[in-house]
Amino acid sequence: SYRKALDIRRRLAGQAPADRRSQLDLWSSYNNVGGLLRETGDTPGALRLHEQAKATVDALLRAAPDDPELLRIAAQTSSTLSVSYAQRGRITDGLAAARASLAFDERLLAHDPQSLPLRQDLASVHGRIGMFLMKLGDHDAALPHFQQGYDLAVTLLEADPANVTFQRRLSNGHSHFAHLYARQDDHVAAWRHQQAGLALRQRLVDQDPADRQGS
Repeated sequence: SYRKALDIRRRLAGQAPADRRSQLDLWSSYNNVGGLLRETGDTPGALRLHEQAKATVDALLRAAPDDPELLRIAAQTSSTLSVSYAQRGRITDGLAAARASLAFDERLLAHDPQSLPLRQDLASVHGRIGMFLMKLGDHDAALPHFQQGYDLAVTLLEADPANVTFQRRLSNGHSHFAHLYARQDDHVAAWRHQQAGLALRQRLVDQDPADRQGS
């Protein structure tokens, strides 16, 4: 089981604290078991493990701060942690984690600016930062993040129009704008984006009626 694997990897990592592979295996277990706990409703347990995953990556990064593999893992870890914080209602902590993920993604994209997966990750984290800021009532700060996420989604879909993930990302971008404009009482703009997002999701359902995420 994942828990048994976690116990074994904790022991191995403790025996070889300088061994990168052992530490990455431990990170993977923290991340995976945390995800399982979150799915089963144990949000406090998930958060503890995701914080331990971050601490493990942070230690590795101190020894190799520019390592691309570690930067990718750090971006993923901070993104996951931001979701766990959000589920615990810790919005300010979630925002900080999302901003850390953004910083890692931007460093990675600077070395590979044509990477579509990296641009997809960047679009996602911009949207999440915007949502955190909106929940905190800072609508003015949320807007540029929503705009950057939306603009990235447009370029992703231009590069690969048939990509389902990219279509869903653009739909999410419209949804973010709809929520923001509704909170600002600009119901015309909110409705326009809501309809655009629904049209994209309807297209996904038409393409694959079994696609629950599209509905």
